[in-house]
Amino acid sequence: MKRILNFPTLMLLFVAALFMTSCEEEPGGSGSGTNDTAAALSLTSQSDLTLSPTEEFTISIAADKGTNDMNGVYVYEDGVKVPESRLKFNGEAATANPKLLVGAERESLDWTISVIAQATAGTTSNFEVEIRDDQMLTSSVTVTVTTASSPPTLTGLGNANPTFPEGTQNVSFKLDGAKGSGQLSTLELRQNGILVDEADFNWNGLSMMSMGNPFPLSGTDVDGFTEGTFLVDLPMSVGVYVYLFILEDEFGSRDSASYTVITETSGTPVEIREDEILNKDGMAAGGLDLDTGDNVSSSSTMAELIDNGINTDLDPNVNWIQTISAVNGATMKYVVALAEGVPEGYSFANTNTKEEIEALYTNNTGTEISSANSNSTAIVEVGDDFVVSSNGNYWLLTVKDVVKTIDNNNDKYVFDVKF
Repeated sequence: MKRILNFPTLMLLFVAALFMTSCEEEPGGSGSGTNDTAAALSLTSQSDLTLSPTEEFTISIAADKGTNDMNGVYVYEDGVKVPESRLKFNGEAATANPKLLVGAERESLDWTISVIAQATAGTTSNFEVEIRDDQMLTSSVTVTVTTASSPPTLTGLGNANPTFPEGTQNVSFKLDGAKGSGQLSTLELRQNGILVDEADFNWNGLSMMSMGNPFPLSGTDVDGFTEGTFLVDLPMSVGVYVYLFILEDEFGSRDSASYTVITETSGTPVEIREDEILNKDGMAAGGLDLDTGDNVSSSSTMAELIDNGINTDLDPNVNWIQTISAVNGATMKYVVALAEGVPEGYSFANTNTKEEIEALYTNNTGTEISSANSNSTAIVEVGDDFVVSSNGNYWLLTVKDVVKTIDNNNDKYVFDVKF
């Protein structure tokens, strides 16, 4: 009796035959076989770059086809296709990504690809250029781009700890702003942590009423500013107020500068008079009693200030030393706006209270001129301002005239004095 193969056995033989057939190489076949090679792709430019956000950079590549013709050039950022708006191929704006290859470039190419870097400062992205061939084999090179993250800088100018009468209007704060990685975007003003009402300040003479706080920068300010000026109305009450100025750039990076402002009572009105100090070697009264405004002898214990006479080694027409000393325990300091703790807005004309005169002395970090220090002023000129302290009293002097003589010693200084 013949043995007949059953159906399961026949199926197993059929599958085995198929497997054996698939393992055989077709004669003369190449196509997409396992021995195909991808395009030979090389990077001919730098592989690591540090750039500003949105800065354009160039990737240079060279490629020769492998087994199959090359089909297209793809550009990715961290695995995502770069929008064509950020690409140029060989200097021409991209119309698509990928860029399909035609003609001789399917066999060999030497290209430059321009790419706009990522917009966020302080980040790293990997830009991959990939070439695919007709059988979808790929080759790629990668360029790593790190965007710089330098923030803007904001610098406050002048005295950082000024004192003003309560309710002072249009107090000037000057600032220098410099951009970092990005253009400058906004300025913000806070007083003791609270946003200042835009009605209470202006920027470079422009009202902020319709701009808000923070307010956008415009024009040349976006690239930086020098001595940009805030004019701020101070509170009507006595206190300590911290004014914080915040500069932000287009990437959200910030810097700040602050002033601590002390407001005091409006103060006691000053008196004003005209005083003189005479050449001590020409007239008997070479000293000045600031308590009374009287001219006294340079050796008098009543004098706070004296002239220093002449230099006998010089010709008589030029021998006046033209300097002043403080005596009998008095001390004096130069007063110059924005120097040695003197407020930027200082002027003799605008100093109207006794308290302001005292503050010009106590906040002044300049050199004391005194007998104890054995020093004197430089040559006194018209426009020099001095503040003098003695026994708890303060005087503010401005030189309005210096009278020089050439044939006698009747030289003198003429001051306006507030006290």
